[in-house]
Amino acid sequence: MKERRNVKRGPRKHRQSHGSAWHGKQTDSWYYTVPGTKKRIPLFDDDGDP
Repeated sequence: MKERRNVKRGPRKHRQSHGSAWHGKQTDSWYYTVPGTKKRIPLFDDDGDP
């Protein structure tokens, strides 16, 4: 039986990161989160309403 050895490999390839949109229940508004940050950007409709 062969021994298993931990072989170090190069960095794993991650999927391309993208932001996400989500709905805040308390504010009843939609937000967009920029990938790699914790910034929330409020989203508005064509009339400028949240």
